[in-house]
Amino acid sequence: MNLKIIIYLILGTMHYINAQNMNQLELMCSQIELERNIMSHSDPDSIAKYLLKKSQSYLESELYEQSIKTLDRISITKIDSSSKCSYFYQKAYSNYGLSNYTNAKFNISDFKYNCNDTSQSVKLLHYYILIENEEFEVIENFLKQNNLQNDSNYFLENEYLDPFKYKKMSSILPGLGAMKLKYWKEGVVNLVLCSSFIAFTVLNIYTFHFGSAIFYGFYPFRRFYNGGRNMALNLTRKKQIKIANQNKLIGYKIINDLK
Repeated sequence: MNLKIIIYLILGTMHYINAQNMNQLELMCSQIELERNIMSHSDPDSIAKYLLKKSQSYLESELYEQSIKTLDRISITKIDSSSKCSYFYQKAYSNYGLSNYTNAKFNISDFKYNCNDTSQSVKLLHYYILIENEEFEVIENFLKQNNLQNDSNYFLENEYLDPFKYKKMSSILPGLGAMKLKYWKEGVVNLVLCSSFIAFTVLNIYTFHFGSAIFYGFYPFRRFYNGGRNMALNLTRKKQIKIANQNKLIGYKIINDLK
């Protein structure tokens, strides 16, 4: 019985490898044919059309780097408007696939400026790129357009957290900045440690043990005090990243629910 299972697994693996190899072979053959057509033409428009087909085949195989390299061969100033639209869309899609969201934003902006295409695929790609660039006001506008701004399922947290504000709080009272950010454990621990060392310092000064007060009280207090202030900065950034990621998830949920 076990031998049969092993044989089935081996055959299944071989079938999967063959299928993968066949897909790669088909892609390679189509690329060779497109390259032959590119080499046989001198007209920029004709070359661009074949290069766009080549880039599209790479996109369909999720080979985004090869798609970008293919698109870079196109002379954008020498092609017609329809080819330009395909160029900007494919470039935006490729950069999005490579997580180059800033470049993707520029590409989709070029597309919207040069083209009148308002298809669903273009709109969705545009929203996805803006979400990854953390432009959450676009999501809020989307909610308003669909009368969903009061829906609790789509709540966006857009408050900007100023790191130096929370650092100042921790300067006034150790751990306060962290607690204000709702990192209670970190804030309370910092407060207790700073309070303990300052109490130890005062006690040793009162009993005239100045060396202990300085080396075992004040120095550790200063380290934890400054550490707490820097911790407030880091926790603010951590909280801002967390909020941004939550907003991204909500943005994708909104678009997937309404598309």
